[in-house]
Amino acid sequence: MIRGLYTAVSQLDAQLRRQELLAHNLANIGTPGFKQTLLAQVERTSLGLCRFGDSSLILPIGSLGTSTGLEPAAIDLNPGPTTETGEPLDLAVRGVGFFVVQRPDGPAYTRDGTFFVDAEGYLSTAGGFRVLGQNGPIRVGTSDFEVSPDGTVTVGGQAVDRLRLVDLSRAPGIVRVGDNLLRPSDPNFQPPPAPPETAVLQGAIEESNVNLTETVAQLLAAMRAYQSAQRMLLEADLTLDRAIQQLGRWD
Repeated sequence: MIRGLYTAVSQLDAQLRRQELLAHNLANIGTPGFKQTLLAQVERTSLGLCRFGDSSLILPIGSLGTSTGLEPAAIDLNPGPTTETGEPLDLAVRGVGFFVVQRPDGPAYTRDGTFFVDAEGYLSTAGGFRVLGQNGPIRVGTSDFEVSPDGTVTVGGQAVDRLRLVDLSRAPGIVRVGDNLLRPSDPNFQPPPAPPETAVLQGAIEESNVNLTETVAQLLAAMRAYQSAQRMLLEADLTLDRAIQQLGRWD
């Protein structure tokens, strides 16, 4: 009975966490370049089960799980759909590449190509982080510039730099660092350059890769699982109450 309480509570915690992560994905369905978090339910604790015969015969049967938890399995790096905007400051990547931006604590990566020109004429993100090229931050001076498919930035007919694009698909893990930016979980991992077939599209943005229908269905399933765990908790509590009130009673 006590084990039943622990199992139900762990399921409540897991499904609540699941709803929070799915809601976070849904909240960013309109965020350009956003990458959804994939979920994995894991077993927290388990008991070993054995069949006992005589003193020399102990046969393992398997394990009995007593609690579960939820962990972000990975960040889904698959591309979202591309939408044409006609705005010269909007850039999208076709292929596996990620833009590189300079944060105070080092480079970070994004597929969100809704860029701006800061007060000093540098191409930057909405969060104020400068976009990096092969030679450092890219200074365009104005929004009147062109970007070729290979990432070359041209201002006034003169090539000033080429966008630095990297491949994160081989990273051992990916973490969020805020402002729709990503970074390898291993600080020693150096992302390789994006493959040559990666192209940059000017006047377009990549949408979020969150699937609305699938995510809503998962959210509803999480809510039903939470309700089932609530009923399980109530039944375990009632059973324990009856045991306390009746099993030890002498008539």
